[in-house]
Amino acid sequence: MKIEEFLEHTNKLEKFFNKELEQFEKDIWFQELKPLTAKRYLQIIKKLYTQNKFMPKLADIVELNRILPFDNNQQQTKKENCKRCGNKGFIIYQTVYNGNTYDTFAKCTCKNAEPYKAWPSIEQVGL
Repeated sequence: MKIEEFLEHTNKLEKFFNKELEQFEKDIWFQELKPLTAKRYLQIIKKLYTQNKFMPKLADIVELNRILPFDNNQQQTKKENCKRCGNKGFIIYQTVYNGNTYDTFAKCTCKNAEPYKAWPSIEQVGL
């Protein structure tokens, strides 16, 4: 996200909650939120309008980004180049249960694994 987009959307947030952030807070917010697209940041802000009674903290925005599903036509644009999982975010491995072999999934440790946060990690399964 560009600084101009961040300031535009943050200004809307400040007006809605009638609370202006200090400049140092905006600097910190931007450093933490600039990997988001402007579209994603706006999606998060729109959700905050309906669920928060007070001006959110940076932690609220980060948490909402983690749990709020992306819009149907909006996807994360930045993929991390990962040789371990081939940029998929997960690894398929085989397990044997009751004598049968099954394909099983574990999330990678790279950023591409974000959509699979409920899955066990490759570290947890010993890969």
